[in-house]
Amino acid sequence: MPWTASLRARCAQSGGRPTVAVEGIRAGPNVSPGSRFTVHRERLASLDRPLAKTEEAVLELATAGFTVRRILDVIPEDDLQIHGAITSLLERGLLSEV
Repeated sequence: MPWTASLRARCAQSGGRPTVAVEGIRAGPNVSPGSRFTVHRERLASLDRPLAKTEEAVLELATAGFTVRRILDVIPEDDLQIHGAITSLLERGLLSEV
């Protein structure tokens, strides 16, 4: 079973929320594919490090009201990298789940 089919099966078993553990990667917030975000642009000025390109793309799409599922479809990066960017933005207070 390809890993994407396996992930979908695991999501279905857990009520649509991914429950994936990857060795060497810390667990982030549990964000469902249909989640949308509020963007807190006022916090950009106080960042301790600049945003990565993937983080910038996530912020732009979240501002436009895209769901996590659509963000994953649009950004031409690995899903794991995009989830990492979402986690980073949530932890840094730039995004909050609606």
